[in-house]
Amino acid sequence: MRQKTILVVGDYGERAPYHPLDGVDTLLTRTFSEYLVSCTGNYDAFQEDFLRGYDLCISYLDCWDGGQARPDALSDSQVGGLLCYVAGGGKLLNLHTGIADQGRYELAQLNGAYFTGHPPMRELVYQPRESRHPALRGVREFTLQEEPYQFDFRFGTPVQMLMEYTYEGNRYPAMWEHSFGLGKVMYFQPGHTPQNLEHPMVQKILVQLAAYLTR
Repeated sequence: MRQKTILVVGDYGERAPYHPLDGVDTLLTRTFSEYLVSCTGNYDAFQEDFLRGYDLCISYLDCWDGGQARPDALSDSQVGGLLCYVAGGGKLLNLHTGIADQGRYELAQLNGAYFTGHPPMRELVYQPRESRHPALRGVREFTLQEEPYQFDFRFGTPVQMLMEYTYEGNRYPAMWEHSFGLGKVMYFQPGHTPQNLEHPMVQKILVQLAAYLTR
């Protein structure tokens, strides 16, 4: 039986002022030990011919400039490759900062929402909203010291909200999914540090997310 494959694309060193892939790559490789995992900082991995060989693509991009997404971060061929991959049946998981490709409106639409910013990091309580979803089976409420990412669903994409976090008495999206052509896109908000990704509930969700998206 063919071993399923996962591609993780992010940024290393000075290219990642807020969320370097350093350390996260090792942790994700260990988390997805049943898969053949490749991690890269080369955005050419989004080329359609390259992506086609992977069962799941995980974006941990950190292409922010002063807190704003860089519109020139990805080339036309990289954008087109990612869109074609998902529309043709590929699976994309945007992990925490992975939504940073929103500098290109085509990719912001692919993501299903637009990141608008976040208040200072603080303790957040996460609650599953759809506990019967395969990615959330057995997941209980948990707490993390995390960045309260906030979003604008301006594109009208019909997303299914799966998890929320509580901030100052209000609930905000922490996980969603939607279809894009023949493929599927999911977003999972925790992940500012490798330590946050090591939380037992986050680990459980990541493993179940991968199984769900590569089934």
